[in-house]
Amino acid sequence: MEAQKDGPMRLKRLRKVWLLAGVLFLLCFCFAIWHFTSAPRPEVSRYHDTDISPQKCLSCHQRGNDLCPQLPHRALSFCFPCHLPRKKAN
Repeated sequence: MEAQKDGPMRLKRLRKVWLLAGVLFLLCFCFAIWHFTSAPRPEVSRYHDTDISPQKCLSCHQRGNDLCPQLPHRALSFCFPCHLPRKKAN
């Protein structure tokens, strides 16, 4: 008799675990989207071009000066997938 009662309880517990996993996955997905869309877009200039290497970006932004802000996050091996350049005005 006890084995029959254990089955529905196990299903309820399993359903709660999957629901919690789904909610956590959705929250992580939303955080990732927010993270990539909140990266500021560089101003259009000769310095902000998608053809330049990330090392050239880092050479200015790791020091920080009057012309460019200091890098607010750890240096990555890429810039432009997150920091999309602004479109040039016609």
